[in-house]
Amino acid sequence: MTIRISTNEIYYNTAIFFAKNILPSLPNDDRAWSKEYSKWLKEQGAHIVTDEVHTFIRTALGVAPGYDFFEFEKDSDATMFVLRWS
Repeated sequence: MTIRISTNEIYYNTAIFFAKNILPSLPNDDRAWSKEYSKWLKEQGAHIVTDEVHTFIRTALGVAPGYDFFEFEKDSDATMFVLRWS
């Protein structure tokens, strides 16, 4: 069973943290940012499920806020993610 969480408000909290703490060490390349953001999410048990219709509104981190979802395999990972980033 997988758990999906909307990328609305929680996404912005993760993006701010990522921009302040990880982005400065990365090259100035949105493809690198997107790749590292996905890797960072995976460390927390999450990955992005993309909405293929809204590809034109993706951020530099590769997310379409409000259309894509964070997906988790374990309830505990989803719970910790929500508690941490809400």
